[in-house]
Amino acid sequence: MAEVITLQHNEVSYCYSDFLPDIVRVVDAGYDMDEQGRVGNIAYVYGNDFQAHLTWTSMDANEQIQKGTLARVFWPTLLTEVDGSIPIVRLVPHSLVDHSVNLFETIPTAWSRNFELIDRAKELWTQLPENFRVLFNELFWDGAEFRRYVTAPASINGHHNGWGGNLRHGVEVAEHAERISLDVPGVSTEVLILAALIHNTPIANGFSWMDNQWVQLSKYAQRDCRQRFKSQITGILERLPGLLTDSERQTLWNILFANCEVDEAAWQPLATIEKEILSMAGRLSCALNLRNQGGVQ
Repeated sequence: MAEVITLQHNEVSYCYSDFLPDIVRVVDAGYDMDEQGRVGNIAYVYGNDFQAHLTWTSMDANEQIQKGTLARVFWPTLLTEVDGSIPIVRLVPHSLVDHSVNLFETIPTAWSRNFELIDRAKELWTQLPENFRVLFNELFWDGAEFRRYVTAPASINGHHNGWGGNLRHGVEVAEHAERISLDVPGVSTEVLILAALIHNTPIANGFSWMDNQWVQLSKYAQRDCRQRFKSQITGILERLPGLLTDSERQTLWNILFANCEVDEAAWQPLATIEKEILSMAGRLSCALNLRNQGGVQ
C-alpha cells in the first residue's frame, strides 16, 4: 500500500489501487432516494490511516453496507471532493475473508486512538507466516468480533482493565514472548506471536458493554465463550485442511487449551516449552501493567 495522497490535489488523476485503500472499514453509512428512485449512498470509512466520507448512486440500497463491516472501494479515475465527500464508483461489501488484509489497518479512531499500539499490532501481524495470517483473519473478519477484540478489556478491575485492554495485553504478551524466545533455541516464535494475539479472546468475549461500562458476563456465559472460541478454531481448520502442520496445530492447541487431550504418539516436548514461554510473557505483561496502575510494587 503506497502512502495516501492528500485530497487537496483534486486535479490529479489517480489509479485507485496505487494510492488509496482498496479495503475499508465502514464507520457509518446511510442513504436516501430521489424522485427518480435512484439511491444516494453515503458512508464514512477508515482504512490504513485514510478516512473520508464516500458517496455513490445505485439502483437499490445495499443493506449489507453497515457500521463495522469491511467493504471494497471502486475508485474513479479522477478523484474529486464535493461538499466534503468523495464521489466514488461504488462501495461493495467484502464478506469473503481476504487473507491479505492486515485487519489492524482497518481499526477506526472510534474503536481506538492508541495509534502507537495499533502500529505495534500491525507489525506483529506482518511477522506471521501466511497460514497464520489466514487463521487470524478467519477468526476476526466479522466486524462485531473484531471490534470486541480491539475494544474489550482484559479484566474488569485487574490488569489491562478499561477500553482496549485486551488488545494491549495481547500485543504486550506477543512482544515479551518474542524476546524470551530469543534465548530458547528451536521454539516457534511465529506460533508464540499468533497464540499471544488470540489467547485472551474468550475472556474478552465474556464482557458486554452496558450503561457506558464493561460488565462481566456470568460464569456460564464465560464458559460458553471458551467453548465457542475452541469450536471456531476447530471449524476453521476443518474448512481449511492443511492450513496448519500437525506440529503447528498441536503446539497451538497445547498453548491455548490447557485441558485438551494430546496425542502422546505425536507429543513434542517443545510444545510445553512454548506454552511456558507464553505463560511467563503473560505474567510479565500483567505484573507490569498492575505496577503502572500502582497495584504491584
